[in-house]
Amino acid sequence: MGATSLKSIQYSGSGWDSAVGQNYNLTSDWPRVEVSSYTRSIDYDAMTSREERTRRQGNNPTQGRNPLQEEHVTAMLAGGFAWNLRGDTVQPQPGRYLEGPTVAELQQLEIMLTPHGFLKAALASGNATAITQPIVGPSDGGLSGNGRKVTIVSFKALGKYRVNGTINDHNLVELVTTWIPNPVYGDMLYEYRYTQYKDFGGIQFPALVHVHMGDPVLNPAHNIYEIKVSDVKPNASVAAASVPEAVRQATMPPVKVESQKLADGVWFLGGGTHNSMLVEFKDFVAVVEAPLSEARSLAVIDEVNRLVPGKPIRYVINTHHHFDHSGGLRTYLAQGTTVVTHESNKDYYLQVLFHPGGWTLQPDRLATYYPMFMISRRPAPIETVGAKNTISDGVRTTWLTRSKIPPTGRATMLKTC
Repeated sequence: MGATSLKSIQYSGSGWDSAVGQNYNLTSDWPRVEVSSYTRSIDYDAMTSREERTRRQGNNPTQGRNPLQEEHVTAMLAGGFAWNLRGDTVQPQPGRYLEGPTVAELQQLEIMLTPHGFLKAALASGNATAITQPIVGPSDGGLSGNGRKVTIVSFKALGKYRVNGTINDHNLVELVTTWIPNPVYGDMLYEYRYTQYKDFGGIQFPALVHVHMGDPVLNPAHNIYEIKVSDVKPNASVAAASVPEAVRQATMPPVKVESQKLADGVWFLGGGTHNSMLVEFKDFVAVVEAPLSEARSLAVIDEVNRLVPGKPIRYVINTHHHFDHSGGLRTYLAQGTTVVTHESNKDYYLQVLFHPGGWTLQPDRLATYYPMFMISRRPAPIETVGAKNTISDGVRTTWLTRSKIPPTGRATMLKTC
């Protein structure tokens, strides 16, 4: 493939990408937008990257959202720091990607998931192993099949991520797979598929790059982006990026909850990008929304206990299935709180979100302690809107209704009196 003499690379093309965790419903893929131009420059030795995308809605359905106006975004990685450029505006990225790995760590990992980056990282790891085996069955989109032999090379990247690369019988890297932590999927599959190899200036590089995030066995949503590569420049001059001071000084924002009393027994729980609501009943409380992650849910639970001490959180009401609105549900389930959600979410939550296995990279309370009700004959405490239309103590009542509204597809609506 020409990796030995390759120090840097720049490749360009066009295609599409998508919004992970924001599918319209549980039978559809991640929603797509058009990528009219794409260029990525990588310096393998320095572990620096510059990724430029021009995105617009194109002919992709909006599914109830406002159409994406054309935007140009540049993602930068240098010196272990990540930031975006929008025009001349520097946007530090000190946070986490989908509440999992830090943005900088993910971008470092992505360099190792490129065809030549994988070979270089595997050779440098000192822990790589390999097996050779035939692949039985038909070819999958140009990948190996029909008895052809492949070699699967496996190594651990950045001390934690298992990376597996499939090298076909033409000595080409055609598949690179790893897993990253995610509060909804646990160890979430992240897979690059490389096909239609061509010779570009003496190196072999795929003319089609197709990327999955999420396992189609678990849910149909898994295609994150695809680029048809039209130009590759081996050993391109990649200017060393100077890390802006604002990026060096940026820190991950703390998880905090700021409460505001809306009425007697009702509080707004803000303080972050996503919010919750607390409703007090005679002998218990209910929380509306468990967004983002376990860290957010634990902070909300602490604030609930401060505002209404001594009353258990009996219900957590989930409005819809998007990652940013369901990522904290497992924390409530781990303490026995009943999850109330739309009926279309129940099987998905039981089979995917509340599954105990495959949470090795970022174990949470449910995976760590696995409460008794999860293995007893009593089913996990999930109630669906329709089966449950109200939450009441005889004085205060919250009415729950099912709705089909954009952009979420199906949602739980509520009114409290």
